[in-house]
Amino acid sequence: MTAIEWLLYGFAGGALLYAATGWFAMRRRLSGQFLLAVGQMFRMLLNAKQAQLLAAMAAAAVLAVVGATMWPVPAPAVAVAIVAACLAACLRAIQPPAVLFLTASSPATARLLILVNRAIRPLRAVALLDHARMSTWQRWNSFNDNLRTTDDARLGGVWKNIVYRLIDMATLVVIDTRGETDPVRVETFVMLDPQRVSKAIFITGPEGNCPALERLGIDPQGHALTLVSEDQLVPELQARLQASLYEVRPQRVVGGTLLRESWDTLPSIEMEAFPYGFDSDAVVQAARTTTQELLNVWTGAASDPKKVGDWSLHDLSWEFAHNPSLAVMVLQKRGQLLIRAAFLREFGDEIGRHMAEYSSLSPTAPPVLRVAELLQPSPVVSAVNAFAAELITVANRRGYAFRCVRL
Repeated sequence: MTAIEWLLYGFAGGALLYAATGWFAMRRRLSGQFLLAVGQMFRMLLNAKQAQLLAAMAAAAVLAVVGATMWPVPAPAVAVAIVAACLAACLRAIQPPAVLFLTASSPATARLLILVNRAIRPLRAVALLDHARMSTWQRWNSFNDNLRTTDDARLGGVWKNIVYRLIDMATLVVIDTRGETDPVRVETFVMLDPQRVSKAIFITGPEGNCPALERLGIDPQGHALTLVSEDQLVPELQARLQASLYEVRPQRVVGGTLLRESWDTLPSIEMEAFPYGFDSDAVVQAARTTTQELLNVWTGAASDPKKVGDWSLHDLSWEFAHNPSLAVMVLQKRGQLLIRAAFLREFGDEIGRHMAEYSSLSPTAPPVLRVAELLQPSPVVSAVNAFAAELITVANRRGYAFRCVRL
C-alpha cells in the first residue's frame, strides 16, 4: 500500500476509535441505562437541525462506497475514510452527553461550548444554540454537539421536553445565569429543583451577579449553589466529572416518545378560588369530584390566579407533565398551591382540616388593626401554609416529590 493509503486507513481507524472511546466513557457513567439513553438521543436527533447535515454525510458515504467499486486504487482507501468519518460523526451525534450547557445563543456562548468539548473529550457537552447567532466556523465546529430543534415554537414544540430529558441524562448541567431570556429563565427554574440542583453549575457575571436567578427571587450568595466565572468553568467541570466517577448518583433516563408542549400534553387545571377565606376540606372534596389533573388553589393574597409574576400557570404545570411523582408545588410568596388531584384524592384523608376567614368581606380592605396584630400573619395565610406543610409531609411519606418556589 502507498503512504496515502496508510494515512487514509489510519484516519479511518482513529475516527472510529475516538467515537468508541466516548461511548465507553459514558457507558461507565450510565451503566444499565446507556442503551436507553442512546435511543433517546436518536429521538432528539430526529428533531434537531443537525440531522439534515448527518443525512447529507450518510449520502456522501454511500456515494463513496459506490465510487470505490469503479475507481482504481487508492479510491477504496478514500471510500473507507469517508465512511468511517460519517459513521464516527453519527456515533458522536447519539452519544449521551456528560455535560448539558443551558445558555442564551451568541457567538461567545458557542465559543464556550467548543472550548468545553475540547477540555472534556472524549466525553461530550451539548447545547441548544440558535445557528443564526453563530459564525460559520462555529456552526461547523459544533454542529454535532448542538441539538437545536427544528421547531422552536413555544407551544407545540419539543424543545422543553428535550431539555428535561437531557438534564436527567447528563452528569452535570451548566446554566449561564448571565442571560435573561425566557428560555434561560425556564431552564434555571427547572434546575432549581432540589433533586437536580446538586448537578448544577451556575455561571455568574464579572461581578458575581446572576440575573436569571434574581428574576426567580434567589439570592445566589445566600444558597449552597455552585457559582463560577467563565474562566473557572473548565477546571470546575474537569474536577467534578472526575469526582462523579466515584459518586453513587445514578442518572435517571426517561424513555418513550418526546412530548410536544400542547394543550393535549399539558395537564388540565381547575381553579379553586378562596377570595374571602380558606377551607382545606373544600380542596380535598374538589379533588374527589374534579375531572381535571391539577388544582390551582388561590386565595385573596394572589392578585391574578392565572399569572405568577412573568409566568403563566402552563409554564409551571409542565413540571407536572414531565415528573409524574410531583404531587404539589407551593408558590411561597403568593400563598398559591398547585396540587395533583389524583394525589389528593388518594391521600386526602391523611390531611387534617385547616380553615380561616378574613375578618373583612374583602381581603383587600381589612379593618384597622393594632400594631401587635399587624405583626401577626394573616389567619388565611397561616391556614394555607399549614395545609401546604401537611401536604409536603404526606408527599414525603408516600414517596412523592414536591417543590417550594419563591414566586
